[in-house]
Amino acid sequence: MTKRGEVVHSLDRLFRRLCKLEWADGNEYVRCYTCGKTIHYKQIEIGHFHSRRYMAIRWDERNVRPQCHACNQDMEGASGADRARIIYNFYAARLKAEIGDKDFSELESHKTDKVPTVELEALAAVMRARLKNMEGKDA
Repeated sequence: MTKRGEVVHSLDRLFRRLCKLEWADGNEYVRCYTCGKTIHYKQIEIGHFHSRRYMAIRWDERNVRPQCHACNQDMEGASGADRARIIYNFYAARLKAEIGDKDFSELESHKTDKVPTVELEALAAVMRARLKNMEGKDA
């Protein structure tokens, strides 16, 4: 794996852990953004509004919401264009209402930005520090 690949892998792992801990209630449960099902935070998935292929917003907390496996991966049997349409229609209005038009437009505008590896490494350091504070130990 390349150095950049290792940094991306590390960021994915840190981001998943950070989001799950932030979303969890006092009993370690999280509600699925799409269907409302409540499940343990270790089983929740990180659902991205814009695809993870857009590196500039892949780890942007405004772009992700907690989802159960069925909603994040399966969409109860929907696939391809149907799945994309369902996700976009459901998320777009709700996400825009939550984060506001300005942040929603900002996510759109940064989708194709290029991110140097050194910036990804800095982001990983920030995430490690946040996790350390949340967990009270080294991340």
